[in-house]
Amino acid sequence: IYWDADNKPIVSAIACQACGICASECPMDAIQVGDFSDAAMQTRIRDAVDTESAAAKIVAFCCQNSAVEAYEMAQLFQMKLPEGLQVVKVPCAGKVDLDYILSAFAEGADGVVVLTCHTDNCKSERGNTYASWRVADAKAKLETVGLAPERLAFATLAANMGSSFTTIVNDMETTLKELD
Repeated sequence: IYWDADNKPIVSAIACQACGICASECPMDAIQVGDFSDAAMQTRIRDAVDTESAAAKIVAFCCQNSAVEAYEMAQLFQMKLPEGLQVVKVPCAGKVDLDYILSAFAEGADGVVVLTCHTDNCKSERGNTYASWRVADAKAKLETVGLAPERLAFATLAANMGSSFTTIVNDMETTLKELD
């Protein structure tokens, strides 16, 4: 990332993996990543929660390199997924910032799951670490406002783990039923 003559950040297309970590770390939201800009993500979050289903609304932020593929595998093999599950694809879980997690709850999600690559297996090297830190921060904030931190979960998985994806989201559905 470098600065142009107008003091705006410019991301080098040659060096950028488009993971979005820099955008989520930028304290002034000056960096945006293509189809995953903050405005686009907020729209995806609203759309995910704006469903007519009476089932518990679960928003799953899924890394496109692992969790999205695991989700697609679960669908392909017709594994039982929660009725209220909505997947929000991210370029890397490191792109999931605190605002997205809290927005999902503010928009009406009953539970949120952040799913990322395994440790030392992240295409962006540390996206899973940043996501883990943000989830821990969000859990503390949820507790402060009176929401059970169990409504938010973090897990790692690989692209070939459709069964594990199913277990994680079904466990969240079970947790939400126990909390209500």
